[in-house]
Amino acid sequence: MARGEHGALRIGVHGLIVGGFLERLLDRFRGLHAEVDLCITEGTARETQIQVREDRLDVAFMACTQEIPDLHSRVVWRDRLMVAMSETHPLAQHGRIEWKDLSAETFLARESGTGPQVHGLIVVRAAGKWPVPNILRLAAGRGSLLAMIAAGQGMSLFVAENLDLVPSGVVAREIADESGTVAFSAVWSPYNQSKTLRNLLDLAMKVGRSALFDPAAQPR
Repeated sequence: MARGEHGALRIGVHGLIVGGFLERLLDRFRGLHAEVDLCITEGTARETQIQVREDRLDVAFMACTQEIPDLHSRVVWRDRLMVAMSETHPLAQHGRIEWKDLSAETFLARESGTGPQVHGLIVVRAAGKWPVPNILRLAAGRGSLLAMIAAGQGMSLFVAENLDLVPSGVVAREIADESGTVAFSAVWSPYNQSKTLRNLLDLAMKVGRSALFDPAAQPR
């Protein structure tokens, strides 16, 4: 127990993508610490942040850089931002897409998962430059959202590691004037002194540094 090799970790996530950073990280952790049970809870950044604060989760992984006065946070990996749209959309044929080209479009954002961060990012990028696009908030899963995009009902934002999920009829394009990458952070309580948590955070930083040099690296 003192070495963090037994017990349980309660982890909040926005969702697990097969082959994605979080899935690879947790798979690697299980291989190194087979006697630790990983208890996964899916929720929005706000929901999992509250659960960390109330000691119902040991750590939460969430999109964007987090500045939370009473919690610790650390960026552990980054990914490129993409816009997904129907393959029949006129912009799907453009070689270069900028944020201003998206100002008249309808965006779809889930109420769960990273939906709130998607909504916030669109608003921030438009602020003071062009009208905020129409954003529809949906109580839908990721699969339903992608089906709606394929049907031409709107577009949405994804990071590059989500591209394996894109079904037939949907294309993803980079946004040429999107600077940098999207950060993903680990958030935990400063009162949590668990060695098991520390082991996971240390591994997350190690795996995250490797991904910066080789985003396709499979840390197994």
